[in-house]
Amino acid sequence: MSEELPIPDWVFEVKAWFPVKPEFDSPIVREIIEHIRSTGEPHTWRGHTHTRPPDDAEIEYVGEFDLPKRYIEAKRFAPCPCCSPRHSKYGRGGKIAYFQKEQVIRLIGPDCFKSINEQGHREAEDRYHQAIERARTVEYLLQQLPRVPDIIRTIEQNLPIATAVDAVRHRLPTFLNEVLRIDLWEQVKDGQLKVTLEQSETFLRRDQSEGTRTLHMQRVFASIAGYKLLRPRGRQTSLAYRQVLTALKKVNFGFDFRSRLVAMADTDRSETARLFGQALKRATGVTSEIADIQMFFSPMNIANLKGWGRHAGSPCRFYFELDGRNVLIGQTSSSHRRFVLPAAFFEPVRRMPDVLGVRKVA
Repeated sequence: MSEELPIPDWVFEVKAWFPVKPEFDSPIVREIIEHIRSTGEPHTWRGHTHTRPPDDAEIEYVGEFDLPKRYIEAKRFAPCPCCSPRHSKYGRGGKIAYFQKEQVIRLIGPDCFKSINEQGHREAEDRYHQAIERARTVEYLLQQLPRVPDIIRTIEQNLPIATAVDAVRHRLPTFLNEVLRIDLWEQVKDGQLKVTLEQSETFLRRDQSEGTRTLHMQRVFASIAGYKLLRPRGRQTSLAYRQVLTALKKVNFGFDFRSRLVAMADTDRSETARLFGQALKRATGVTSEIADIQMFFSPMNIANLKGWGRHAGSPCRFYFELDGRNVLIGQTSSSHRRFVLPAAFFEPVRRMPDVLGVRKVA
């Protein structure tokens, strides 16, 4: 056993000062954490009762703590009133325990009350973790719900752009395949434009005479932005936006969102957080996809496509030009066809409003 610690007599006095259970974010809990941070001695906090809890004690956990790093590294651990009142016991995972019948607070080891009442310990842990999750959910929603109207407004402003993107995505791949007589998606589906280069190589025949042969090597000519525009059966961004709007309108509580949150059951709050988190994630993804697809007709992309179409090693020789909203494409410049892009296709897509404290929601 470790050496006996010098425990002052006064810590064993019963301090029945707490008729009401402290909340885990209360001033009392903050005071305890600050005391431990500055002293490394939970047992010397002014309100700590260092007596062993009664066998029939009912316990509630209202906080957790670690000793400061310097104490743990020096192996200067804290005593526990449950099982080791005068000797070092723990450094991490300490618990702030409240006992309603005695109206006292004890600072104890992570699992030490289990030796007195294992079931009571497990149930108290479950209640504590549920309370923590409840508080986090409320805090998360208090931060995010005021932003729901702005997110809805942004999506509604982006809807005409999404509709234009969907129209182009629906018609352009078929148009290109008809004009070029090649499945262009198969050539660009990894986001790269490739060409085949020929290289002569000298080799020795079996009779030791020299010969030459031609090697065909595939090389990346350029990367291509917005290539998912050509994906067959790509998702309809406008439909995805409308589905997000339906979800967001369920959690658009208006100005009374605080009172709505307070009145909710825990399960309803969790469902609200889940709906909001999923809707925001999906809206952000759709918005990014639209912005990326619009890059297909950026000046750099047009230049790369034109160069690739002229390259001797391209699997598809073609003429490609963008004249305002008119896409001119054909196997040669004298035999091209015209594809007209909707005006809304070129409208800048609006990013989702900044959302603070976003967490992962299953």
